[in-house]
Amino acid sequence: MTERDVVANNAMISAMSKHGCLEEAHRLFDSMPERNSCSWNSMITCYCKLGRIESARLIFDRNPVKDVVSWNAIIDGYCKLGQLVNAEELFVRMGSAKNSVTWNTMIAGYVQSREFGRAICAFQQMQAVCVKPTEVTMVSLLSACAHLGALDMGEWIHAYIRKKNFRVDVVLGNALIDMYCKCGSIDAALDVFHGLNVKNIFCWNSIIVGLGMNGYGEEAINIFVSMEKEKYKARWGHLRRALVWV
Repeated sequence: MTERDVVANNAMISAMSKHGCLEEAHRLFDSMPERNSCSWNSMITCYCKLGRIESARLIFDRNPVKDVVSWNAIIDGYCKLGQLVNAEELFVRMGSAKNSVTWNTMIAGYVQSREFGRAICAFQQMQAVCVKPTEVTMVSLLSACAHLGALDMGEWIHAYIRKKNFRVDVVLGNALIDMYCKCGSIDAALDVFHGLNVKNIFCWNSIIVGLGMNGYGEEAINIFVSMEKEKYKARWGHLRRALVWV
């Protein structure tokens, strides 16, 4: 079997999986006389996306050419299902092979399962082993701070973002706005909001609701009116949510 055949079969497996033809994809996978890491990782990822973690784990355990993508995919599958014990077991087994994606996956898993303190501890461990955080890391950490009301930590993360010159796009910007609003620091939230060159509907929604929940009903209405002047059509649901807090 040529490398070209392996690549072609991998592409077919990926296409079948995306269209929900998982059994057909698995039959093709089993019929391949030769497989590369991409072949194995495609099947692991497909099963994980469908929540069939047991099947994904069987493929993972059979995989003779595990790479960091294989480990990250199965850890992510466990995290998405809230099975942190299994995710942590594999995370520990990886040892020094972990990359930033591995750490981001575990941190996001903690946040998703509302283990916010553990998410922050994982970040501290990430720093201790000198793995560079990314914008994805920051988004997860800001979510943890928002839920904990940990303004000091949130401010430290914001300062870290500036120091490392991370690009504050709409995703990271919205995370900052949400964190500051939930921690009651409205001036900081407005600074971030007005400093964004590009805003999406989630940024507008976060600042409107944040102003309302902190007792700034008039300011929430003003932002809502400003929203109408932008390319986004105003949604009364945003205003209603804000006014609930007035």
